[in-house]
Amino acid sequence: MTTEIVKGRWYPITAPALDGEDDDAYTNRLTGADQTSRRPYDHGRNRQCSINWHEECSDRGHEGQCGCPCHVERRDAERLVAEWNAAVPTGTVVSFVEGATEPPVATLSEAYVETEGRFVGWPVVDLDTFPHPVWLSWLVKP
Repeated sequence: MTTEIVKGRWYPITAPALDGEDDDAYTNRLTGADQTSRRPYDHGRNRQCSINWHEECSDRGHEGQCGCPCHVERRDAERLVAEWNAAVPTGTVVSFVEGATEPPVATLSEAYVETEGRFVGWPVVDLDTFPHPVWLSWLVKP
């Protein structure tokens, strides 16, 4: 049961619904459409990023119209990949961000910028037991 949301800690994890909140009320709170000042973000976000549909955000050029951290991650993907690869050798066991439910897991590749599929442009790495690459923002370096 969730009764309170701490502002500013909701990336890459999405803020949970509040107790008794239906889907419409949840979406309206995340986007600010409920006009109650209960948005869980400490920055402005476009609608799609507010509801965790980052790939569909209208700020496709990552120019700052949306304040979601995903845009910095995609704009700086090459630099983030290079930093990751310099610090984390393939085979390293990595952990997920606080609040994620996945156990630590070994990397199967160097990080790279995805070039196909749903995550084009994201800095990702292949992990053991995962059928798809994982965004670097989900992972904590050892």
